[in-house]
Amino acid sequence: MEGTKNGVSRRSFFKGSMALAAAGLTAGGLAEAAPIFAHAESNESSGEVVRKGHCAGCFYAKCTQLYHVKDGVLTYVEGDPDGLYNKGKCCVRGAAAPMRVYNPYRIKTPMKRTNPEKGLEVDPGWVEISWDEALDEIAERLIAVRQDNPAKLIYLPGFPSWHFPIVGAGWPFATVFGTPNVKSATGSLCSVHLAAAYVHGEFVQTSEMNYAKYVLCVGATVGPNHGVADAGTDFIIDKIENGTRMVVVDPRCGIEASLGEWVPIKPATDLAFLEAVTHSILFEVGKYDEWFVKNRTTGPYLMAPSGDDYMRDSATNKPLVWDSAANGAKTFDDPTIGDLDFALEGTYEVQGQTVQPAFQYLLDTVREYTPEWAEEITTVPASTIRQIAADLVENAQIGATVEINGQTLPLRPAHVNPSRGCTCHRDGQAAFWMAMVINELLGAIAVPGGNTVINYNGHCLQPDEDGVVISEAIAKNSRSPYYEWRYPFDALDVPELIPYSYCPGNRYIWTLLDPEKYHVDYMPDMFIGFGCSLFSKGGDPAVIEEALKKIPFMVHYTYAEDEMAMLSDIVLPDLTNVEADVFYENSAYRPGNGNVGRSYVGHKRIIEPLYGQPNPDDFFLQLADKVGFLTGNGMNCLEFAMNKRWQMKPEYEFDTSRAYTINEMQELRMKNVFGPDASWERLAETGYYEVMLPENEQYNYSMFPGKTTRHPLYNIAVVKGLKQLKAGLAEAGIEYPLGQEFMDDYEFYAKGFPSWKPTPVMTAGDDFDLNGVVFKTPQFLFDVAGCVQNPMLVETALTDSLQGKILINPVTAERKGLADGDMVYVQSQYGTEIGPYPVKTTNLVHPDAMAVAGGNARYSANLDPLVKQHVKYNKLMSTAYEAVDVLSGGLEVSPAVKLIKA
Repeated sequence: MEGTKNGVSRRSFFKGSMALAAAGLTAGGLAEAAPIFAHAESNESSGEVVRKGHCAGCFYAKCTQLYHVKDGVLTYVEGDPDGLYNKGKCCVRGAAAPMRVYNPYRIKTPMKRTNPEKGLEVDPGWVEISWDEALDEIAERLIAVRQDNPAKLIYLPGFPSWHFPIVGAGWPFATVFGTPNVKSATGSLCSVHLAAAYVHGEFVQTSEMNYAKYVLCVGATVGPNHGVADAGTDFIIDKIENGTRMVVVDPRCGIEASLGEWVPIKPATDLAFLEAVTHSILFEVGKYDEWFVKNRTTGPYLMAPSGDDYMRDSATNKPLVWDSAANGAKTFDDPTIGDLDFALEGTYEVQGQTVQPAFQYLLDTVREYTPEWAEEITTVPASTIRQIAADLVENAQIGATVEINGQTLPLRPAHVNPSRGCTCHRDGQAAFWMAMVINELLGAIAVPGGNTVINYNGHCLQPDEDGVVISEAIAKNSRSPYYEWRYPFDALDVPELIPYSYCPGNRYIWTLLDPEKYHVDYMPDMFIGFGCSLFSKGGDPAVIEEALKKIPFMVHYTYAEDEMAMLSDIVLPDLTNVEADVFYENSAYRPGNGNVGRSYVGHKRIIEPLYGQPNPDDFFLQLADKVGFLTGNGMNCLEFAMNKRWQMKPEYEFDTSRAYTINEMQELRMKNVFGPDASWERLAETGYYEVMLPENEQYNYSMFPGKTTRHPLYNIAVVKGLKQLKAGLAEAGIEYPLGQEFMDDYEFYAKGFPSWKPTPVMTAGDDFDLNGVVFKTPQFLFDVAGCVQNPMLVETALTDSLQGKILINPVTAERKGLADGDMVYVQSQYGTEIGPYPVKTTNLVHPDAMAVAGGNARYSANLDPLVKQHVKYNKLMSTAYEAVDVLSGGLEVSPAVKLIKA
């Protein structure tokens, strides 16, 4: 019988931990949290109505809520029992929606700066202006910028308070305007997407839990840290309770680790761990999915001696492999090659050159990386590394299949799931690649039980002319993987300097502070931000502040007077999701199941906008009209661009000779996707539209099965990028702006299979004997929905004993003569200091780690003072190129630090 304590069953506790992500528990237990799960009917006689709508409390935005409204006031939120995803549940962020609307610190009207001095602690001297005045002044300035040089506009979206702005009118507005400086502000901490885009062809990788028996999470979460209150989270708990092993390699013991198995690891040493696991699989276990590696990866492709291309057939230009049965080179798709006759090892003479298969490069790379070697670096015992390698292979059930809906698919119920804790380091992208290599060795890519991706585009495994998966998603944001050298540099984030990278936000800081160093021949005149923050997604705020002050005119569409607002000249108040008509594509993704169809969520507005704000997308449409490119022909027309972006069918595409409201455009988009009966009224009935895929097609392998596509095992993109970079620098006759040390590191990691060496956070000196670790907390996710400024969520978070503290292991505390409650300053290797903050000892962090919960402190003088009680973790980080991943451009999140007793 299931055990209980204080009337709460173990099962209920687990569900509460996942759905509420511990927030409700710390605030008073499940008894207090219970009303979130209750269901109430409308009471029309009291003036109360209950309206169905979607929740904007997390990036997935899939849950359906019941919003209680009395006399036009939102009073209460609960989960919708009919909700397809959450089935009546509601997390703490969803429950806090009323305070998101009625937050006294919310911006209520457009405001204009009167004080020319800018600073995070400087009063802007705001004066209220009308929406028409704001529209006129912004349009006038945009016209001047466009006539001079459209590139002098930076448009930077982030995660605003009600939807993901990449899907609205803002992004195409900036593109049609003509600026190349259109990037996502969130990218600096999103390097997790890059390797997934190469290997899978889409950029959001996750775990397929329907069939998984063993999941190795490396710096990763499969749901709890996201606080997703949907059915997928329940499903994960069901899997764990029914025997699925979740092994978490992380400096911190989080919710998954507490329910599964925790393997503590020294921060920022994930690459060494993964190299050793790969070594053990290949040289000790001696078993891998031979068929998959030979027929579904580039493992057998013969590499040119330069390493930046495959050996190619002179007649067809197709990559060559070695047929071991015929003892000769053939094109990769030659039907005469037996499934197991692709040579993976050895040295061959082809076209007068001595060459090897890509797989041989892997063997040669990891040969020296033994578990004993990794133990010295990671502190993970060699025996544990060996056991993990053996368990992965055993649980992968290599050779097993499963029949789903009449189609036979490979079954590989074991895989590695890496995420931000693994990737946001100097060698983070290299580590992520090795995790994908392990999955390819197991055959656990895009199959039941394996590592998978959210398939936004429907056919993410489509091969190119070389037979290899096309990586198209990242190209939309940073020109990868179609790297092209352009000089003079036309974009202020200078993507040419880090080929195939993903994380541009922090790079604007570099060029703003020193344009001559980066060979940028212009500076921006204007900035428009939409729910973005380079402060919460960056390093030392003083450096970011200095850089942004160099932009003459800034406009910021935002929820509260955050740091970006304090440096702006005009601020515009955003809506909350309940004040907007919302139609939002999020893919039919559920934690534990990568792709089940195509899904849109939304609703008609639940309440009227509290301060009469327009929909931001309508504002961008009106702005385009005033600047002169809303209607017209071709790509100089915003409506034409939105037709292309939304893939509108002829019968529903926008008439580019007339103006639309965003609601009219979105309703046509509904019909475009779901047919002529789709409408706002229909959406209001359910809160979502969804087209479910047949069960077998929910596994991406099914779309390109068997030998119809190949995943890249050898990372040819980075090797090719290095060659192109050097050629471009030589052609331009310039020195590498990031310096020789960065170039040396780039050359070291830009290989088909990465090697390991100590990174700067490991060599900062004996005084800096700890490494920082910051982890998400359930109340604040990706800055979505104004959560960080929501008083209800801030107060809830501050009741947690971990918030606002410096978390260290008791062994560390004893060594340093510290005890619970002692106040300490924290100094970073980059020269910054925070504190003092109280120490809290816990066995849930590694002895070499200094952990911080959330790190959501903000620096603006005009925000709720409560938000300043969080730890200012970002100040310990750096935006400088010395502190970024050389392959992705992402920021290092585990600086070396030292503690100083106050």
